[in-house]
Amino acid sequence: MIENFYTKLLKHPLLSLGIIFLITFFLASYIPKVEIDASSETLLLKDDKDLKFTREVNKIYGGSDYLVITYSPKKELLDKETLKDIKLLSDELKGVKNVASITSILNVPLLKDPSKSLADIVKYTPTLENDAVDKALVKNEFLTSALYKEHLVSSDFKTTAILVNLKTDAKYNELLQKRDELLSQDNQNELKKVELEFKRYRDKIREETHQQILDIREILKEHQVYGELFLGGINMITDDMITYVKSDILTYGSIVIALIIFITWFLLKRFRFVVISIAILIASVIAIVGFISLLGIELTVVSSNFISLQMIITMSLVVHLSVHYDEELEVHYNNLSHEDIIKRTV
Repeated sequence: MIENFYTKLLKHPLLSLGIIFLITFFLASYIPKVEIDASSETLLLKDDKDLKFTREVNKIYGGSDYLVITYSPKKELLDKETLKDIKLLSDELKGVKNVASITSILNVPLLKDPSKSLADIVKYTPTLENDAVDKALVKNEFLTSALYKEHLVSSDFKTTAILVNLKTDAKYNELLQKRDELLSQDNQNELKKVELEFKRYRDKIREETHQQILDIREILKEHQVYGELFLGGINMITDDMITYVKSDILTYGSIVIALIIFITWFLLKRFRFVVISIAILIASVIAIVGFISLLGIELTVVSSNFISLQMIITMSLVVHLSVHYDEELEVHYNNLSHEDIIKRTV
């Protein structure tokens, strides 16, 4: 049966290649739709107890995402110019979409003031931004308070943290909770509907988050003249991981192809084998990536490395076939037709 199949393929090479090209072209149309999921769920087990506990706590007490900016000014941390820049930076960050509030050394409550009683502080809590306070006392509080020490300021008092509090997305939390509840029930139809809605909304939020990260980084770039600023946080890490994975697929894939071209030429010394090998590699990668996208399967940070693995495995088969073809050609050059040699090879 296999021999008859190969015979028919070899009798109609242009038709066979045309069908392969059409299938590959069809699958290639789905490549732009391929998605990479770098959420915490892809890095944890589905029944992870800590993740489940965290979500239960957030469900009861509420919780919101945030980003953290570390700011190491060129001047003293409590210098007038530094505080002015932190104020300007905070105001600009408040203008970014989905930012709820900013927490910094300017607006945190100052509780250790010997001149004021506890009752006075309860009635009106002073801050560095709104009140004329003794900066020596402020520095001492930041460095000794359990709330602020090594949380809001570093132990050497050269770096401070700026907390960018993001707005709580009620719809996202609602869909996530609904999906998790359905996962424990035997209702596949409803689960598929909710998962589809959740995925669409998550993709929308992901695009907004990416733009938000870009906007914040653009703002931080303008303030680099006053000191060193770095952005951190779960949302930033997730966004960067997706960006890096996409970049790695392109960069690492290109390097692998270049190495394969060199190795194929070094081993086989024939230009046509190089062309055939690369054509097979590219077609196989396009077909698999397109097929994954067609099925709606999302790549994760781990599984996205399958492309380089596929290239290596495919290349080993291509080189094996090429060497075997050379051997068949050398042994049966005068006895068999070219079509028969190819049939014996495959």
